[in-house]
Amino acid sequence: MKYPVGISAIAVLAVLAAAVPAPAQAPPPVVADEIYTVSVTADSRGPAIWRVSRGNAEVWILATVGLMPEDLEWNKQSLEKVITGAKQVMLPPQPDLNLIDIGWFYLWNSSLIYQPRGQTLEGSLPESLRARFVAVRTLAKREADRYARDIPAVAAIKLSGDFARARDLTRREPRRTVERIAREAKVKIANVGTFEVMPAVRELLNLPHDKQRICLEQVVADTEQLARNAERASDAWADGRILAAQPHYSETRLIDCATSLSASAASVETAHNTLLANAIDAALRTPGKSVAVIPLGPLTRKGGVLDLLGSKGVTIHQPEA
Repeated sequence: MKYPVGISAIAVLAVLAAAVPAPAQAPPPVVADEIYTVSVTADSRGPAIWRVSRGNAEVWILATVGLMPEDLEWNKQSLEKVITGAKQVMLPPQPDLNLIDIGWFYLWNSSLIYQPRGQTLEGSLPESLRARFVAVRTLAKREADRYARDIPAVAAIKLSGDFARARDLTRREPRRTVERIAREAKVKIANVGTFEVMPAVRELLNLPHDKQRICLEQVVADTEQLARNAERASDAWADGRILAAQPHYSETRLIDCATSLSASAASVETAHNTLLANAIDAALRTPGKSVAVIPLGPLTRKGGVLDLLGSKGVTIHQPEA
């Protein structure tokens, strides 16, 4: 089924505006005999996989690097070995999107996602941002009328997707491959949680357009970075060279922008990381092997999943360059 552009934009904005539910309850304190160990392996032409263990339990963590070329070739043997025999594959939390709620929101708030009558997006932008936006939408093979009626927040969402399609980039990998391998190995697949997003969407769409332009400018900068580095980051990821991938890896900063402007979205990153760390902690409380898929940024940045596990007594060995 094909939904109106406005409804689709609201749904995508919902995903990006608030990426996690409220934090789960804090886990019990770690005692001396429950210390974790972490190691990293990087097989030739295979992505680096973190290993976290406690006693007879272990979790293998595959980091992802955002948009990747659709036709990227990479060695899947180490991943297949890790998934085979696992208790579960844990995927990042997902938004609880109810299309009925989105439809009602669109019906009563559709005016929020369009420019005022007689005004266009590019005509409303400061000259410097307009020039950069035009250059990036040209890379995305789109004309001005594609975004003419959009408010900045909606234009940011559409531009990101248009560029990815124009460059044959996808966010479905390696998750799609992980899910396929898990199904073939008859391993349970589960998201670590769901979350409510519509309050954050309402708040973001109600922001003045000059505030929304901050997010649009962030997406323009993200797209400029992707145009230079997406393939290099993906190639380094496929070789297990995480340190080499990081200088070329650029997460979307739209979420950072959203959390800085919206009180409803402000706790997104902390909650996201806490939820993932708690899911790994829970998996390590029973014997056996689990697998987790986590974006590289939330995994490795300050205050991220590895830091949270480190605070529980984790020893983390960085991958070799």
